[in-house]
Amino acid sequence: MKTDRRDFERLARCYRAGELTAGVVPDKKHDALRDLVRAREAATQDQLRHRHQLGRFCCGCGKRPTDALDQRIEEAAVQAATELRGVIEALQALRGVAHITAETVVTELGGLARFEKAPPANGLYRPGAARAFQRQPHQRGAITKTGNAHLRRVLVEAAWGYRHTPAVNGPCSGDKNR
Repeated sequence: MKTDRRDFERLARCYRAGELTAGVVPDKKHDALRDLVRAREAATQDQLRHRHQLGRFCCGCGKRPTDALDQRIEEAAVQAATELRGVIEALQALRGVAHITAETVVTELGGLARFEKAPPANGLYRPGAARAFQRQPHQRGAITKTGNAHLRRVLVEAAWGYRHTPAVNGPCSGDKNR
């Protein structure tokens, strides 16, 4: 059953109520960088699957091939827009966020400046969290499979870095005379 008319009417009602937000159309460089990041993720998943298939045979070699996509992603990030480079560098200040993770977040979100506050951004990777935040701040929805799978994966991996207290190795940390 065709629903174009119903969809249009529902979108018109949402627009009149002010419930729609503006979308972002990425430029060619941003789109190319996102494609590279996604290709790297797919290649990494394929590599992991093949490594598991080969099992002990590959582990005995002790060598890890370099990923040419990592180098291409870094080159494309250098040529990206200035605001994207700034956000990539700022995200790397967080524990658990390296170059590839920061680039994945930026390319999948399209820039963080378009969000006024965190809950609308939450809906991109975990829609249950944004709705739960509006109900009660201490109640969170379950992690769902909806939303952006690429963004969800890298954010979960980055969050693993915050499970443990960081080790501080400053000049006085090993001083036993204190």
